[in-house]
Amino acid sequence: MKRAGWVQWALMALLMLTGSEAWARVGWAERVKGSVQLEIIGQPAKPLQVGDAIEEKARLRTGADGEVVIHFVDEALLVIRPNSQIDVNYYRFAAGDHSSASAVQLLKGGLRFVSGLIGKLNREEVKIYTPMSTIGIRGTDFDTVFLEQPRDDADAGLYTCVTEGGTVLTGENGESIEVAQGQTAFTTNADFVARGLSKAREWGLIRPPPGLFQSGSFDGQIEELKREGLKRLQGKLTEQLPSQFQGLVPADMLGSLFAKKKEAPKPVNRCGT
Repeated sequence: MKRAGWVQWALMALLMLTGSEAWARVGWAERVKGSVQLEIIGQPAKPLQVGDAIEEKARLRTGADGEVVIHFVDEALLVIRPNSQIDVNYYRFAAGDHSSASAVQLLKGGLRFVSGLIGKLNREEVKIYTPMSTIGIRGTDFDTVFLEQPRDDADAGLYTCVTEGGTVLTGENGESIEVAQGQTAFTTNADFVARGLSKAREWGLIRPPPGLFQSGSFDGQIEELKREGLKRLQGKLTEQLPSQFQGLVPADMLGSLFAKKKEAPKPVNRCGT
């Protein structure tokens, strides 16, 4: 079987193997620092601890000293910055078909998102909702910050910086802009302009304001977490294969799904560095 065929087969097999558990637990707290609160409908808010399950409709709040990495069941990673609020609207890692989809909503603060298996199989259905625009992914590692009040060097609004892959930002008026690797985009809305929080009446690609994208305590660990996730997926796939097929699966097959293309330019600096 050609490598492309193995890749498609592997994606479908992994959906069948891991999809059923996603309805109860869509992820878990991989790293936690400082004040982080977890709210689930019908339950009182509680401090989030490493290993705690994340479910659909969960709300996560970080304090001034709070940071957290959420590891989703498809190996996507969500880094929540201090003074932020995030809702996990839905996370449907469906078994055996292409209906897998996810939606995370940024209400306050900032985040970093690294797409996982859903982003490889069905990237059009991975959405990050924000107060200013909807962010779609293109095989992605990006940061976004919602600035509620203007700074001397920056209007209030949403700033998105892409480290790897790309994003598509769609505003309230339906207009879209593509943000490529190494680029930063700004979006605002009519309300912010009317209130004097943003002087910009148009949005698009910009030079990022100095110091806006701050790396956190766990950013240096993201690459290792990605590698651990690939090993976990490879092991799960291998364990479930009939013995006569196990030797036929390329050892680096899953790694190739998430590898950077050789021709893709590397960004000079990651957001926040």
